[in-house]
This record gives sequence, C-alpha cells and structure tokens, in this order.
Amino acid sequence: MATQPFWGWIRRIALSWVILPGALALFAAALPAIARVAPTAAAAAPTPKQKDFWDKLDAASGIVSGLLVAAIGFWATNLYNRRQKEAEERRKDQEIIVSQIQTVEKFLPHLAGTDEQIKSASLVAISALGNSELAVKLSRLFGGPGGTSALTQIAATLTSPGAASAHQSLLSILAPLQTRVVTLTSDKGRLTAFIVSARGWIATVTHVVDPDGPPARRYWVTWPGGESLPADLLKVDRNRQLVLFKVDAPQPLEAVEIETRTPAIGESVTALQIRMDGKPTLAFGKVVTHGSREYPAATIGVDLAGFPGASGSPVVNREGRLLGVMHSRDASGLRRYLIPSTELFAFVEEVEAELQLAE
Repeated sequence: MATQPFWGWIRRIALSWVILPGALALFAAALPAIARVAPTAAAAAPTPKQKDFWDKLDAASGIVSGLLVAAIGFWATNLYNRRQKEAEERRKDQEIIVSQIQTVEKFLPHLAGTDEQIKSASLVAISALGNSELAVKLSRLFGGPGGTSALTQIAATLTSPGAASAHQSLLSILAPLQTRVVTLTSDKGRLTAFIVSARGWIATVTHVVDPDGPPARRYWVTWPGGESLPADLLKVDRNRQLVLFKVDAPQPLEAVEIETRTPAIGESVTALQIRMDGKPTLAFGKVVTHGSREYPAATIGVDLAGFPGASGSPVVNREGRLLGVMHSRDASGLRRYLIPSTELFAFVEEVEAELQLAE
C-alpha cells in the first residue's frame, strides 16, 4: 500500500512530459495566423467622429449648470446670513434702548433734583455704566452746573465714546464765555488773554512783557471771529505775574465772572484756550495741588494739557466762573500751574483804586 502514492506521482510526471510539449507545438503553429488577423481587425475598427460646436456645448453644459447652481447657493447663503445679522443688530439695539430706559428711570429722581453735586454724580455714574453718549444727552437736557461738571469729566476721559460729544456740548455751553477770550500779540510773543472789565480791560500773564527790556512797541487784541483792536499797556504786577491791557472798544465788553473761593482738590476745571490758528478750544482736568515751589505766584496745580500760547488762558469751574489764570507747566507738560482768581481780583481792584485817586 505504501508504494501506490509513489507510482501515482511517477504517472503524473510522465503525462506532463507528453502533454506540455504538444501544447507548446500547437501554440507555435497558431502564431502566424494570429499575426495576420490582428492588423485586419485594427483596420476594420471605426474611426472616432470629430466633435462639432453642439457636441462641445453639450459637454460643457453640465459644468456650467453646476457652477450656476453653486453661485445661486452662495448668493442665497450670503443673503440669509446678512438678514440674520441685521436682525441680530436690531435686537441688540432694542436691548440697548430698554437698558437705557431702565437706567434713566433709576437716576431720574436725582437728575430732576436741585442738588447739583448729586446730579453730576448720577450723570458720571451713567457714563461709567457704558452709556457715555446717553450721559452726554442727559447732561444737555438737565443742564445746570451739575450737567456741566459731568460733561467736563466725560470729556476729560479720552477713551470714553462720548468724549467728543461732551467736548462739543461744552463748547456750546461755554460759547458766551468764548467771546470774552482773546489773543494778545506783540513783537515779544503771543498769549491768550481775557476780558476782566466792561471798560475794555484785558488780563493775561507777564510772559508777553519783557522784564529786562523795553516794552513792546505795539500790542494787538484779536477776537476768535477775527476782529482786532490795538491795546495799551495799563499795569504790570511783577509779584503776581499779571498784566492788564486796555482796548477802546466801540461798545461795552462782557467780562468773565471771577470766583473768589479757592478750588478744592479734585474739583473739575476747564481751560479756554486759543489755538495758533485762532480757533477756541477746551482742555479738561482736575485740581491736584495747592502751592508750588517753582512758581510762588502760581499756587494752584491742575492736571491738564495745553497748546503753545496757552499761557494766560482762563480756567473756569463747572459754573463757568474763573478759578485761575494759566501761568506755567512742569517738566512733563501735563501739570499746569494757575495764578488764583483771588489774586487777579485783588489786582484789578488795586488798579481801579489807583485810577480813581488819579482822577
């Protein structure tokens, strides 16, 4: 039994030696016939047809229609998104209006009251809550010293969205005072000055008067509107660092109102300045100190900036009353020193008394 598998393998090998050579011989004999048939079949194959315009258009229509569908979908999506954004913005605006109404409702008793300090604090609080534009509008609406004080503080906050609006509102409120602020020029320099008497007296600091040389040959006073008049030197007070001029105006002039009290530390102030182009502008700050080692005459320190030629500018409180005259600044240029209005008031009274005695 063990020999049967062996003889089975011998028979398979023998048959393969007989069948394989025969198959190879038949394939070799058929090759010439296959070679003759292949070129004939290739020649009999149909020639591809040349595509005309309509064939090309038909082929491109699928691409064009796909692009058109994509474009319509893109436009529709953008339109939907834009309308959703507009609806969201309207919703936010409505929420802001509701919030503002609720804010005003809470502060209304204080805004309508007679206590100007509480009114000012309420308006500043509204601004601090993120409604600075609303606070500016309410300050204009309720007015008074409290509204002016709040506008001054909002305008002094340069990062506040309502700072520009507050600045313009203060320009409007202080418009009557601006007509009393002028520019004094001479061959010695240029300063801001202001009217202190209806008789045509104009005050400023002594920077425009050379202490060691002869006085200027001519002085001119120019109003913001462009009108100019010659001015005569009336009196110089070296100790107070103040000087008075006189102009012969065709009609009585309106003078600034002088505050006779000393301003408190932290009190808001506004400086009315005349820029180099002749236009009035405002600077805002607070009283930060009383007394100055460097400038004995200028004893009020305020943290506000100024323009070139700002010396001599009047600095007023929330009622628009004069607190001091801008005299000098420190090395940083951010702190200015004022000659107190009480010193100016005393100076004007002394000159009036001298003139009365001379008559």
